[in-house]
Amino acid sequence: MTAEIRVRAIAGLPLLVAALLAPVSGHAQALTTITEIGRSGAPGLALRLMDSQQPDSANDPAAWFEWERARIAMLVQWRQWQRGLARLDAIPAGMPPATQRWAATQRAWFRLALGDAPAARRDLRRLLWHNPSIDAAQRSAWRQLIVRSYLLEDDFDDAVTAMRRYQQDYRDAQPAWRVLRARVLLSAGQTGRVESILEGITTPEADALRTLDRLRQRAASPAKVFEETRKRAESIKSPQDKARAWAIAVHAAEAMSSSAWVALALDQGIRYAAALDRNDKLFALDARQLWAAYHRYGRLVGNSVQLLVGNDLAWMEEAEKSLPLAPIRARALLSVVAFEGASAEIRELAHGRLATLLAREPGGFFVLRELYLDTDRFPDIADVPASVRYRLADFALSRADIELATQIMSTLDSAPAGADVFEWQLRRARILTMGGRSDAAAAALHTLLESNHQPSAAALDRLLQVVFDLQAVGADQAVVGVLERVLAQPITPEQRREILFWRAESWKALHKYTLAAHDFMRSATLLDPQAADPWGQTARYNAAESLSEAGLVDDAERIYRALLRVTEDADRKGVLRMRLQQLWLRDAAQDNVGRD
Repeated sequence: MTAEIRVRAIAGLPLLVAALLAPVSGHAQALTTITEIGRSGAPGLALRLMDSQQPDSANDPAAWFEWERARIAMLVQWRQWQRGLARLDAIPAGMPPATQRWAATQRAWFRLALGDAPAARRDLRRLLWHNPSIDAAQRSAWRQLIVRSYLLEDDFDDAVTAMRRYQQDYRDAQPAWRVLRARVLLSAGQTGRVESILEGITTPEADALRTLDRLRQRAASPAKVFEETRKRAESIKSPQDKARAWAIAVHAAEAMSSSAWVALALDQGIRYAAALDRNDKLFALDARQLWAAYHRYGRLVGNSVQLLVGNDLAWMEEAEKSLPLAPIRARALLSVVAFEGASAEIRELAHGRLATLLAREPGGFFVLRELYLDTDRFPDIADVPASVRYRLADFALSRADIELATQIMSTLDSAPAGADVFEWQLRRARILTMGGRSDAAAAALHTLLESNHQPSAAALDRLLQVVFDLQAVGADQAVVGVLERVLAQPITPEQRREILFWRAESWKALHKYTLAAHDFMRSATLLDPQAADPWGQTARYNAAESLSEAGLVDDAERIYRALLRVTEDADRKGVLRMRLQQLWLRDAAQDNVGRD
């Protein structure tokens, strides 16, 4: 990218932002557009747009509430529970009672999602006590949430009691309540009634509950249940339904005491576990279980082929032989070496190979993330083997999860084997910048420049892209330090002129206007003291602006006049005349103040 193109791109950014934030005619139309942006995968942008366009709660409470409901729905969709709870806690005082009840109900839901059952019950009980005349439908919804809160705490006795009292009071036959009743009974270990309670309900969730009930009653053989649920999991499309099916397959495999099938079902099910409510304990899929299943199966295979403990290379060779027909067998063998290998090097090698095998499969990165980031085997990201962290960083970037990518990259100082060191470090610096770690990003660039004393024009151009990222997030002090290091390199005069310009931009952002004017003027005159080319004119114009801010008005006026003499473009002439007029007006105002 040439310097001229960059200038145009930077100049165009305010127009782009203004276009995004410009009011849309009609609140309803604006809300529809923003909601679609959120659903399409950009909730951060959608929420920011809501912040700028949502009607004021005092002037138009009805419209404000419509937007607030959409905001909370978006936070639910993207499971941003803590952020949603904070928003609900900040509902303005004086809202109508119906709005206050809605907010309190949503708070209870969010607390349940965060695992805080006691706090959710306190909210719900207050709603029941303070709204004795509310309609039965709303009261029943609150009482159902109380039942869910007991399930969340594994308090099955109170859950069953609350369920029975509710049923006595309401005789509710709605499918949603019947499904919840079935969940309560299965959670409490009570079988045999689920089929009758769910009669006529044909949803995938109801089918999963029925199958689990039959398995627990031994009304169907575990082998038959395993085969049925395995086929169902492979044929259905919904990630949530796939996760439930594989969870039942795990239970069936455990009933068969089949280490191989347990490992298979967990390995496949973990890929879809994120689609489940994390509090759905009936169909829970836990990566800790998968590590244990891998280990049991790996040990069993090792014994069956008479592998000796400590002969790590033989175990890894057997894993390779298992491919591609028995990938679960291969992963199980590698997991044994990964944790029991005789040396740190062989353990690292096994972890890396396991990560490679998983990364090749559809959904394998989800398994990798759960195994290494969501279990107590690795309390901190830095404890995860480096070879795995490189893979996880790629996964985070593919999912646009900048926060996770930043956390991982902050623990990695060197490039992986075989990677282009310069390109990898630039990528790391960019990720750290986007993740708010500008100091670490600048440190990475310093390290890169220390090891590359004469970057090519192309390499320097790519490095500048990261510098622009740092400028975009306001890390101008860090930018100044990086560009100081670049200027100390044996770069070409053309490159030096460009670097001086960008350093001046950061000086200006830091309100160091004298330093900014100095670098702008050096940039303008470096190749030719009388340069009147577009670059020179742009640099001089910026220098004049900085001189004006620094109080050096006479110097600024001289530069504006010099530019006016060499500029042929009518629009530019108009801008320069306006700048000169502004300087005269400022001088006149200062003279008047002095006379007063």
